[in-house]
Formats: sequence, C-alpha cells, structure tokens
Amino acid sequence: MDTRNRNAALLHHLPFSRASLLELLCAAFPAEAEALRRFSALLTAHYHARFHARLETLKRAYAPFNPDAADTNLPPDAKTFLTTLEAVLRDGNYVEIPEAEVHRSVLGEGIFPVSCEVDFHALELARVFALGESHDVLRTRSLGMVERELRFDTYRMVFMLLRFRPPVEPTTTLGRLWQRLWPTRTGVPGKLYLKLLKNVPKADLEILFPNPRPRMKPLHKLKIAIPLVTGVGILVHQWVVGPMLRGESPLSGSMSATLFAVVVALAGYIYKTWSNYRAQVREFLSEITHSLYFRSLATNAGVFHVLNDAAEEEESKEALLAYHFLRVSGASTEKALDEAVQDWLADHGYSVDFESDDALRKLKELFLIRTDEKGHCSAVAMVDAIRTLEDAWRRSIASG
Repeated sequence: MDTRNRNAALLHHLPFSRASLLELLCAAFPAEAEALRRFSALLTAHYHARFHARLETLKRAYAPFNPDAADTNLPPDAKTFLTTLEAVLRDGNYVEIPEAEVHRSVLGEGIFPVSCEVDFHALELARVFALGESHDVLRTRSLGMVERELRFDTYRMVFMLLRFRPPVEPTTTLGRLWQRLWPTRTGVPGKLYLKLLKNVPKADLEILFPNPRPRMKPLHKLKIAIPLVTGVGILVHQWVVGPMLRGESPLSGSMSATLFAVVVALAGYIYKTWSNYRAQVREFLSEITHSLYFRSLATNAGVFHVLNDAAEEEESKEALLAYHFLRVSGASTEKALDEAVQDWLADHGYSVDFESDDALRKLKELFLIRTDEKGHCSAVAMVDAIRTLEDAWRRSIASG
C-alpha cells in the first residue's frame, strides 16, 4: 500500500507536536522566545500533573476489567472508568463514530471487493472513536506494473472498546457439531477490550473487530451460478434430450468427446471464478494481518498511556496558542481569536477548526486572561502569567 498523509479539508486537532508548535512560535516571534519557552514549560508541567492523576484513575478503574491481568482486589466500577475514558478522548479531540455508520462500513464494500460478516450479537458493547481524517492512495501492482490507483479516506487514529456477551451453547446436535468443527473465538465475558490503531480505512472498519468472516458477494455467486445453470441446461438439451428424441444414444463416440470438452471448459471457467474470489479473500486476510502488525499502536491498559499523552498535548497546545495570540494579535473575542489562530496555522499549511471557546475556558481556569463587562478577553502580561503558573505548580507540589 502506497500511503501518503495529506491534510484533510478541515482538521479538528492540531496535527503537530507540542515541541514543534513551540519552535514555530519562537521562530515567528524571536524576541519572546525565552519567555515563550518558560511559559510553555510551566503550562506543560501543569497539564502533565493533571493528566497523570487522570491516568492513575483510569488504571485503577480498569484493573477489574483488564482481560490481561484482572485485579480482583478492586471493586468493578464501569461507570467511573467509562466517564474518565470519555473525558480523555474528548480532550484528545476524538469523535465517536455512530453505530449505524460502523455497521454500514462493515457490511459495505471497501478497498477489498469482499463482503464481510461481523457477529455483533456476540458483543455486549462496541464503541468506536476516531481522530482526524486523511486521503490515501492504494496502488495494486502486477509484475512490477501499476494496474490501478484507488483513492480512499482513512481515519488517522481509531480507538475501539469491546465487551463480549457470555457464549450461548448450541441446543441442537447439528449446532453442537458445527461449534466443534468451526469454534468461534470470543473474549472473556465482562472484561473490556481496548484497541488503538492508526490509518484505518473508513470503508473497512471490519478489520478492527475480532473474527471477521469473509462472505461471497452475490456478484461472485452469480458469476458461478449463471454459467453453471446455463451450461448444464444446454448440455442436457443438446446431448441428452435431443439425441433421445431422435432415437440416438447420448453417449455415442463423437458426442461423448464433444460433451467432455464442453464440461471441461465449463469446469475451468467455474474454477477460475472461484480462484479469483479466493485470491481476494486472501488479500483481505493479509490486510487484517498487516493491520494487527503495522497499524496497531496499543491494546488494553497500554492504550491509556498513548491516549492520555495525546490529550495532554492537545490541551497544552490549545492553551499556548490561545494565550499567545490573545497577546500579540489584538483579538478580544472568540471569533477574532479563531480567525487569528486559524490564519496563522493556514500560513503554515494547516486547515484547522480551532475551538477558541474551549481554549478560552482553559485560560480562565488558569487565571491567565481577564474578561471585561462586555465579555471581551485580554491576556495577562507574560511575566504575570509565568508567576501565576509557578504559584499553581508550587501549590500542586505542596498538596501532593
């Protein structure tokens, strides 16, 4: 797969690291570089302490539900876990994908022309969240030559949470035989399975789920059934019914040779169609293996560290941008701040929907802005902002 990351039309997150943003600001405003670095370090320390506490809450709440190493000494509290997890995802600018959209992606045809079936009845809970979108290109090659180019949309990051139902034992002999021959592998009921992946095609969300089963599409069935039925009908009429009506033997020498040749040709066509379908299934299963190896970032408890760190960076980046441009741009309203930040980001090649209302809320919580009676905002002086953050950090250390 030839994948190239391209900026989506409108991003809802800041697609660069905190360190990269700081360097951009220092390069654009060299006279304030030293103060910006000090301010950023204190802001980072504040959010790191805040999100570390949230990480500990997540780890403790998840422990009884962890399928890898459940802690039976802690009482299960799914509500606290899910509430804290949703807050981390929200701060990281993840958006939940509606259930109907997930089902459409699973049941529809994506990059690979293979229908797939996921047993949603085995899942008690299935929630999928995504961060960012991009446009990618898939090139299929044959003997080193480019055959076709397929453009498709991907989610930059995808988080999934699953909980399995208790397995239902078959009640019939045939059902028990089927279960023994083709057992269904599921997770431990009551546990929560977490998965974080990158660069997932929007039209192929089935690669996220356990045990996706490829199914032959109606088109493939018709390609086999129509020639088979037509061919058999012609054969029966031409070499069985016709000769019998004329009083001839259906299996006379020349007729037998011709009949054999036609049957071989028909069987060859059916085998070729079936082989093409199986090749598509193998390509699909290979993509699932590829996803597990190259796209998977973390599973279960390991997910928290990646999500929490990303959310911490997003919060501090948004606060840093909002504070800085309130000072230097003359913006005093949400709309003006939006325009100032988004224009600056656009000059650096990023089209971002900057949420100034959320950024201003963060600055108010930190006492880094003032609001007058008309609702206009202004940033406190840099030296005062640094002093305020230093005082907040000392209180945080003192309180443990």
